[in-house]
Amino acid sequence: MAAFRPTLTLLASTGNVLCPATAVVKPLLRKAVPFKGLAPLSPRAPSLDSIRSQLTFPITDPLPRAPTPSGWEPPLGNTQHLPFEVRRTESQLLPVYSDYRNGRSRNLTIVRKIFGDAQALKNDLSLVCGGARVIERPGRLEIVGDYRKPIRLWLKRLGF
Repeated sequence: MAAFRPTLTLLASTGNVLCPATAVVKPLLRKAVPFKGLAPLSPRAPSLDSIRSQLTFPITDPLPRAPTPSGWEPPLGNTQHLPFEVRRTESQLLPVYSDYRNGRSRNLTIVRKIFGDAQALKNDLSLVCGGARVIERPGRLEIVGDYRKPIRLWLKRLGF
């Protein structure tokens, strides 16, 4: 005896699938597409040397050092002259993270542990990220796009 295999019938007018065995209308599954990544790529950030004259706070040139496995690098200099402070995490890394929102269609870069004048930091962050929108939230700044590497490099060269 052959096993019963219900067939799916496409209802052309509604775009739904009708399963005759249960007589329930279910939405049509989308056609499989190849995976192309998690989120669209952000616009490219300018190099720090190209916008050095536009930045409000001077940046120092990095010293040549061997990279550590964890990515930790010691702070480069004194940050007492800056009106803001970005404190490192307990593991001594810079608090720059990425987040995906709206079903992974919106990519954000988050800078946490900000103390002092957030507006001054916000203005220079926008320059470092190529004019990207910077959103101020309590205790953090959110930048639309994936700018983790240029922000970390900029904060290291500021002395943090």
